[in-house]
Amino acid sequence: MNKDYIDDYVDQRTAEFLPSLATNGIAVIRADGTGPIIQTGPVLSGTAHFWWSPDSTKILMFPDDSTVTNAFLLDPNGGDWTTVPWKSGPDIDWQRIATN
Repeated sequence: MNKDYIDDYVDQRTAEFLPSLATNGIAVIRADGTGPIIQTGPVLSGTAHFWWSPDSTKILMFPDDSTVTNAFLLDPNGGDWTTVPWKSGPDIDWQRIATN
């Protein structure tokens, strides 16, 4: 994607769980329906909770799967995804919490 498209894309996008797709995963689409459908993240066996990062560069996702204990960080542009290093649940958020 070129930079002009990405800048426009960040301002007008939404994320949807599309269970009818062959990969059963998260897909990112523009809110106005134009442009490509970008699949990202692992294959899911069901639904998932997901949140955009405050700067719109990542999606924090937790699947509704009883075997999963860690959330995933997804690249909305379809790049690599990672598992977060801490135990998670469906009530996770981007807000930092002070521990001291």
